[in-house]
Amino acid sequence: MELFDKYYAELSENKKLDDDSETLWNNLLAGAIDYTNIRAKWSLMTNEERASNDSLKTKLHNSFIDRLNIYKRYICKQGIKLLSDELTTKDRKTIGDFANYLVYKEAVGNK
Repeated sequence: MELFDKYYAELSENKKLDDDSETLWNNLLAGAIDYTNIRAKWSLMTNEERASNDSLKTKLHNSFIDRLNIYKRYICKQGIKLLSDELTTKDRKTIGDFANYLVYKEAVGNK
């Protein structure tokens, strides 16, 4: 969790740099929500449901990863050095876990 805290703090602090960063942040969060929804329902699905939703889950996971990379590239182009670059070198499960954490942090912190 400490690692995710670091990534979240660093990425979220730049979400309001300008209109583009805010739009990209919102896209990242939307992708995280989409992926988290299917992942949260996964344990409730039958084997048949999992089989029919597996490609969708992969698609949503890939979409989150793409949105994360786009957001990070944009922030870096603004001259900001991100320590969280190592997040994209993590395995897919860790990146998916970060999507879930991002949704959690936004949901709990949203007042």
